Amino acid sequence: DRTPEEYIRKSVEMGLRTMQPGRDITTREFVQKAHAAGRVVHVFYADTPEDMRAYIEIGVDGILTNYPERLKAVLTEIE
Repeated sequence: DRTPEEYIRKSVEMGLRTMQPGRDITTREFVQKAHAAGRVVHVFYADTPEDMRAYIEIGVDGILTNYPERLKAVLTEIE
């Protein structure tokens, strides 16, 4: 089990621009640190509107979902 900091450090070492961390480490602090390191953060899977809103609120760059119509509705409601 890696810490969030180790996950970010390893992505930098490997030259990975985009990260898809697990739900257990995808927090606002993690996203901020990843962005500060020049990384893009995508999260998977967010299938409920509640999860989608939560990830949008913490600043993820992309959301993978099995329900794109739900995500579209959430994004429309936020705009």
